[in-house]
Amino acid sequence: VLFTFFPIYGLAIGLTLTQIGVLAGIHGTLAAAIRFASGWMFGRISYRGSLPVMVVISGAALVALGAEIFFVLVIGWALIGLARGVLRVASGALVLDVTGTSDSARGASSAIYLAGLDLGKILGPLIGGATAALVGLRGTFVVLGVLFPFAYLAITAAVARRTKAAAGV
Repeated sequence: VLFTFFPIYGLAIGLTLTQIGVLAGIHGTLAAAIRFASGWMFGRISYRGSLPVMVVISGAALVALGAEIFFVLVIGWALIGLARGVLRVASGALVLDVTGTSDSARGASSAIYLAGLDLGKILGPLIGGATAALVGLRGTFVVLGVLFPFAYLAITAAVARRTKAAAGV
């Protein structure tokens, strides 16, 4: 949704191609930088606890992309980049953490995880396009910025309840 539809929206609100490129560059720079710092960071905080916080921050920042003020857009893209970097490392750690110790289990889990990321790159533009057709470009950022964190939190809560029920807690 970001890289497919934001450039169209950016041009529609009067951003230059350079400004759109700067925003994408900010996102990429911060996503990469936070990955390098994540070892230090996760030595001090729980990577599992960071997941819901980063999903909510990312959703709120996506909503902010509906703004027409460049400074707000810079902050939104920066927060999304930071959140994405943390989420990639934390979700990768979670996959390995819950998989077990065998190489085949870790390899299979990693393959499923990465396939899920690829599926998001396939379905994201489709979902974004359908949403944009219904609510417009600005509305797409708002709707998806609210919908994705809500869906994540709902699924996470359901999985936690099932896990506790299965464990007899």
